[in-house]
Amino acid sequence: MSLNPSTTTVIANPAAAAGKVRRQWSRVEAAIKQHVGDVEIKQTEGTGHAIELAEQAVLSGADCLLVIGGDGTTSEVVNGIMRAAPAPGAVTIGVLPFGTGGDFRRVIEHSRDFYSAVEHIGSAASYVVDVGHIELLDDDGVAGDRYFINLASVGMSGIVDRFVNNSSKLLGGKISFLLGVLRGLVAYRPATVRLTADGDNLGEHEVFSVFIGNSQHAGGGMHLAPNALMNDGFFDAHVLPALPMHRALRNLPKLYDGSIANIPEVLSRRFQTLVIEPVGPNKAWWDIDGEAPGAAPSTVRVIPGAIRVLGLRRHVLQPG
Repeated sequence: MSLNPSTTTVIANPAAAAGKVRRQWSRVEAAIKQHVGDVEIKQTEGTGHAIELAEQAVLSGADCLLVIGGDGTTSEVVNGIMRAAPAPGAVTIGVLPFGTGGDFRRVIEHSRDFYSAVEHIGSAASYVVDVGHIELLDDDGVAGDRYFINLASVGMSGIVDRFVNNSSKLLGGKISFLLGVLRGLVAYRPATVRLTADGDNLGEHEVFSVFIGNSQHAGGGMHLAPNALMNDGFFDAHVLPALPMHRALRNLPKLYDGSIANIPEVLSRRFQTLVIEPVGPNKAWWDIDGEAPGAAPSTVRVIPGAIRVLGLRRHVLQPG
């Protein structure tokens, strides 16, 4: 895809990577001008600002948004695009990674770092992919919603997000998330949820987490939906039940090596619509693309072919 500078907007999070983007800004800006051209560049000023900037950009005629930051910034830009309600596949997103978690960039070519990504972004092919929509309750109990492009999960994951996002992340994404998981195992009180997938009653489950993959990776390198394809019109769900601490720790490597479905108690299901209803007093907290916006009850739906993504690796795309 050849980028048109006049309809391309860059949305940059200067606080990403513990402020590294801000500290390297003159070099970052020069690389953008060199490899992308004279494009409009917007900097975020805080949590949620990228949603506003992305929505405004699309409503003002931008058809390509390039994101400088981590998974959280990418997620906010996707939410802004979807709130602007463009025609399916009319807006393209490109990821120029500069963050802590960096899970979505695992499925993007030339994504080792920002400078490699920006060098190749102008020649990257674009692919139409699905986006997820989740109805939920925010932390104050007010009904809301959230879109996601990568992976969402409900249960202990939302607690882990809160630990990780309130930490310094100086140890990097993988260690920060692993420490968050260990803290979560101690702090989390398992939620019981009733699941209904495409009208089929899957029963009630006391869960550590229900992982829902549009793409494959989350949690600082966990391979939680190894067979998920981003353009097949389905999401891959893996229901991980609450296990005794010793068994949870023993199975932890399976969350990283892509063998989550080999845990005997795990229920796996592909779906287009999933209804999640809490049963009992314990909350089922959401982790949505690395952010923690609220809790169930929720309905999760696939929005097929919603946006385009630059430079996706073929293993997350349906052949053809």
